[in-house]
Amino acid sequence: MNERRIPIFVINLEDNVPRYEDVKSQLDALNLSFERIDAVAGKLLSQAEITAIYDKQTNRKLHHRNLTVGEIGCYMSHRKIWQMMQEQKIERALILEDDIVAKPQLLDCLRLMESANGWDVIKIADFERVTPAKSQRVSEQFELVSYKKVPNRTMGYFITRQAAAKMLRREKIYRPVDVDFQFYSDFDISVCGLRPSCIEISPEFGTEESSDIAKQNRGGHNNRSTFLRNLKYRYQLYVKRKQISFTLDKFSF
Repeated sequence: MNERRIPIFVINLEDNVPRYEDVKSQLDALNLSFERIDAVAGKLLSQAEITAIYDKQTNRKLHHRNLTVGEIGCYMSHRKIWQMMQEQKIERALILEDDIVAKPQLLDCLRLMESANGWDVIKIADFERVTPAKSQRVSEQFELVSYKKVPNRTMGYFITRQAAAKMLRREKIYRPVDVDFQFYSDFDISVCGLRPSCIEISPEFGTEESSDIAKQNRGGHNNRSTFLRNLKYRYQLYVKRKQISFTLDKFSF
């Protein structure tokens, strides 16, 4: 199995065995060892646990809808790994969700990232096919991209210990974890990506119908919103997308 310096963590709900078996078989086929991280089931959180982590007041001010219990649990699952990185002094990690297809290029991607410096967060999945702001060839196989619109979802990304620590400084959450990555400058971090994507969304487990978050929410992602909240949020995104998420020449080996 792999003896690389970059550990791989896979987030998986304890009761979702089919997803775990699927992602395990994929990573085993690539001869990649990983650690399963028990995901936080939002629907099982007590009101006290939700209150301890979720800032409803700031959510109403800065996000376009209330967070669902599924989204809260998802964010807590990622924070669990970030905290582990601090406690175990893990300098960089690859974090995967369990509704993915791991492509063979992931092996080359890991080799590249073992010696790469100057980055905070690197996305290796983009199911939206976002148009990059800028791009730069960093190997025969990969190009590094920066964004004006950081891709949605957190199904596959590298993160440094320093970036994880900055994300953890916010004691309470009020946006979904993937949206907080879109507001990267709030945390004084940068976000870039590698293309082609090494991780794709699973056609079996990555659909809206099979989403763990949707199941935690008892059927959907939608939650209460208003026209004014949507307008304020869209303006925030508009302002954010005037910026570029990463300066490519900071990336080095």
